[in-house]
Amino acid sequence: MILSAREKLKGLVEALDEETARRILRDWERIVSSHRKVAVIHFDGSARPNPGEMGIGAVVECCGKKVEISKKMGFGTNNIAEYLALIEALKVAKKMGARGVEIYGDSSIVIEQLRGRWKSRDEKLRELKREALEILSGFDWWKAEWVPESENERAHELANREV
Repeated sequence: MILSAREKLKGLVEALDEETARRILRDWERIVSSHRKVAVIHFDGSARPNPGEMGIGAVVECCGKKVEISKKMGFGTNNIAEYLALIEALKVAKKMGARGVEIYGDSSIVIEQLRGRWKSRDEKLRELKREALEILSGFDWWKAEWVPESENERAHELANREV
């Protein structure tokens, strides 16, 4: 009996333990994303004290390449730094040729404002949100999700290296 490729794959998958299946799935998603020209962005911003000197950090992965961003950004608040980190990362993703963007950050304010769920009374944040959405309009699609700080460690390290 000759099995189809789909039947062979199904048999292999059924034999996997849960942890191995999760690892393979993460790798598979990374491989597929690299071929779909999807940028995966993790961003973070920091100000010490708040307000104070700002630092931004981000990791942008697209098409099998990874770019890390770490910069000083002058004086401002944590929320401003978060937006500046995202905007910088979006510009890098565009230069890398991304057509879609997956955004992950531990800033509830930035994520929920991008999604349109939260409003801001602060004019500077509204201006930065408009800039981010303008850049996002140049992609075919995008999504933004909040993640806990533990899933955003590298971006956090990069942001805090500069303050």
